[in-house]
Amino acid sequence: MNVNTVVNFYKKYGSNLFQSILTGIDNSLVFVFNKKPSRAPLYVGWLVTHKCNSECGYCTSWEIGKSNKKPELSFQESLELVRQLGRLKTWMLSFTGGEPLLKKNIYKLISEAKKYKIGTNVNTNGFLLEKYAEQIIDSGLDTLTVSIESHDSAVHDKVRVCEDSFARAELGIKKIISLREQRGIKKPYVMIRANVSKRNYEDLDKFFKYWNDKVDEVLLQPIHDGSDTSIFQIKADEISFDDADKFNYKKYMKKLFNKYPNLNSKYYQEFYNFFFNTEKMREKYRCFSSYFSVTIDPYGNILSCPEHLVELGNIKKTPLLDILNNEKSVKFKNELKQHKNKCFCWYNCTGPINQPLTTLFKPFK
Repeated sequence: MNVNTVVNFYKKYGSNLFQSILTGIDNSLVFVFNKKPSRAPLYVGWLVTHKCNSECGYCTSWEIGKSNKKPELSFQESLELVRQLGRLKTWMLSFTGGEPLLKKNIYKLISEAKKYKIGTNVNTNGFLLEKYAEQIIDSGLDTLTVSIESHDSAVHDKVRVCEDSFARAELGIKKIISLREQRGIKKPYVMIRANVSKRNYEDLDKFFKYWNDKVDEVLLQPIHDGSDTSIFQIKADEISFDDADKFNYKKYMKKLFNKYPNLNSKYYQEFYNFFFNTEKMREKYRCFSSYFSVTIDPYGNILSCPEHLVELGNIKKTPLLDILNNEKSVKFKNELKQHKNKCFCWYNCTGPINQPLTTLFKPFK
């Protein structure tokens, strides 16, 4: 881990590192000694809505948002969920979707989370960012992740199937940073993230040149063709890699890593194996979902992981701590501990966690 990585980590999460340590210890004891958790997982990814104003070719959330008529959590139910997470000392809560800025009163949910010293992130397509910039700043949000597909507005808008989405996102980013400067504050820490695919990897250098001085950090994440239960399903053939792409991908990314040293991390280096030898990755790294992270869907279902493999319970019927200790949860955790999981993912919220924990907990099976 290089110095810049440590500095950036502190800028983003330094305000509640003590809480992260205590919660991380509790999560670790659950894994090592099979104890019942007394705290929530370190990280919670909450899909606050499936509704979306984009129609990306690798995501099905927007389709679910259009077709599913089930009622999503009400504001009061959502508020109570945040309070439960606060009482159980979750370290990081990421609001995602769908498009989370379509969730009514999301700013109040962020503000409520901050009362409990929870680190907060919003993962957005940026279309509504300019409109709600003031509320985002006022909420006390810690980090903002804007998903951007390209440096080229036409390419980005085509992927999103949403006209002017690039321009709207860029204006929103500028306004957030401008308001930050006007108020003399450093948050939210603004990141953009590209989903690396066959379609865009050879333009990543241009992507970094365009965005590097416009935001606090540029992130990458590999495109995922998820499990049957995942919202991430690749529908466009030109996105997926095949064996014929191995040489060119490796050659290009080696040059990119040399040019941008911050990218030359184990997480990014493993993109190659994720794309071309996923089974090797699955054998090499253990999964710690449900121990250190859970996912929550718009209806209050507590899900085992970002792939939505197992529905552990529903927050409207059962308190969160009871769900984390129930039979389904214990069974899923035991399967992971024995390395019996058949799926594998390398999201920004899983890879950087599973990689060091695999090394740390190697002696424990």
